[in-house]
Amino acid sequence: MNYLETLGPVPLSFFAAITYAAAQMFYREPLKQLGSSRTVIIVNTMMFSGGVIAYAFTEGGVRWEPAGVFWFVLVGLFGPFASRHIQYSAIPRIGVSRYQVLLQTVPIWSALIAIIFVGEALGPFTALGTVFIIAGSIFLVKEHHTESRGVSLIYLAFPLMAACLLGATPTFRKFGFIHIPSSSLGMAIGLGAGLLFSLISFFLFPSKKESGRWEWRPSLLVISGGAINAISAVAYWRAIQVGDVVEVIPITRLSLLFVLLFSWIIFRRQERITGRVLIGAALALIGALAITAVK
Repeated sequence: MNYLETLGPVPLSFFAAITYAAAQMFYREPLKQLGSSRTVIIVNTMMFSGGVIAYAFTEGGVRWEPAGVFWFVLVGLFGPFASRHIQYSAIPRIGVSRYQVLLQTVPIWSALIAIIFVGEALGPFTALGTVFIIAGSIFLVKEHHTESRGVSLIYLAFPLMAACLLGATPTFRKFGFIHIPSSSLGMAIGLGAGLLFSLISFFLFPSKKESGRWEWRPSLLVISGGAINAISAVAYWRAIQVGDVVEVIPITRLSLLFVLLFSWIIFRRQERITGRVLIGAALALIGALAITAVK
């Protein structure tokens, strides 16, 4: 029996958040040497491979339905591919802080879309927990000294668009699971599509600002992080399959808290635990406890 089948959506979501955060520790330095596009290609390759391996060893007999493939391909198109390109366009115009703050609205959009199109119900504890996690996330990412220059309101739509795209992908997964009831196959298709789109974009529309090169040592670090990321993705896709979007997505956003914690432990001289971080962490943890209170 697949071990993941014995876990519920809440433990799977926590596990996905922790392993995702751990994987980010491997990308910090290699990003400077490889560039973001090359790093994403390596990570997507590892995650796609993880989905293929998980499918081959656990659910290899699942039938491929065209409708399911369609929804999972949309996950790859809307998720890491489209949102990443929006990020590249938005950050130079509005700054990292503003972008990250607005991106923390993902749980709102994912909940609204799941409620409207999937018919999920948002209980009071889940709603309260989501609000606390979003508030905590904003505290965690908002810097004390943000960019003060004036920004046109039209550019603030960029991160909101990215948040909406990311918020739609859990519902796309739900629709895909109706036709292909396999989280590992869905993951392989979705991440395979994301990898394909990334490769096409990389070779047809190369970024002139990226000066990174394919180097062996940083590539090994990214491969290691990508392997951990693949484990996280397997847990996340399974959590979406067996759980409700309205409870899974807010818990997985706790990955931001774990990223800061791991960064402080590993890069203590470069990272500081400030009062703002502590407030954000407290709010996020209260939100997580509220969501799990009814379990």
